[in-house]
Amino acid sequence: MMEKRLRREMEKNKSALAKSRAPMPELGGFDNAPLPPTKSSASVHLEAQQLDLEQELSPEQILEGKKALGKRVVILNADTYFMAPSLAEKLAVAGHEVTIVTGVHLANYMHFTLEYPNMMRRLHELHIKELHNTFCSRIETGRLEIYDIWGEGSKRSYRGPGVPPRDPNKTQRWLDFDSLVLVTGRHSNDALYRELKDGRAQWAQNGVKDVYLIGDAEAPRLIADATFSGHRLAREIEEANAQFPKPYRREVAVWGVSHLPDGPTQVEYQT
Repeated sequence: MMEKRLRREMEKNKSALAKSRAPMPELGGFDNAPLPPTKSSASVHLEAQQLDLEQELSPEQILEGKKALGKRVVILNADTYFMAPSLAEKLAVAGHEVTIVTGVHLANYMHFTLEYPNMMRRLHELHIKELHNTFCSRIETGRLEIYDIWGEGSKRSYRGPGVPPRDPNKTQRWLDFDSLVLVTGRHSNDALYRELKDGRAQWAQNGVKDVYLIGDAEAPRLIADATFSGHRLAREIEEANAQFPKPYRREVAVWGVSHLPDGPTQVEYQT
């Protein structure tokens, strides 16, 4: 179940946005267009720090299975859904010694899907180590420096302008690894959208009225959120500015003004 979900997520991430080299008047040729080189969250982080690219991997690289993994695997986690625990389960079953270092509530969203209790049982029966409320301040070849995110203490005092009011965090320590999996940030790829927008002068002759940005191309998000963004656009496609969602009717009072650019200050609902 978890591996199927991971593979679905990987295919979703890969599916968006082949950058076409076809002539714009045909508005075609995308099926055979080559995919541009992709940068995983891992490569983005590693290039900034000039680390050993052979030791660090993204979730997509784990599932592709083309990169060798060492015995001791550390998963650095900043995601609150299934990715880190699912990868940990997969790697532990394959015989690796897995440690999850997480600075956020591990798999917190699984409370809403009722998966959390059994996922935690699975991690424990596989002897996966979990370092909660812990994150990373530095990475070097074969090791990362981790710290307690609450390690600076609760007491505060004024120490001058620009000086943190709490004591320095002195909980840093080193954790060794053979392979490091970065479940951290992702960035969107909207190259195709921007290319099509740049060719708007040729839309009319090809029967194109507008081009919209949805899903992960707009911003990385959950599969459910990506699906909803397309569903929402389809419902509102005939609106004057369908890129921006109409206000939702909620059971609470509405405060503030409309979010639509240059729109009216009154919020109007459509029934």
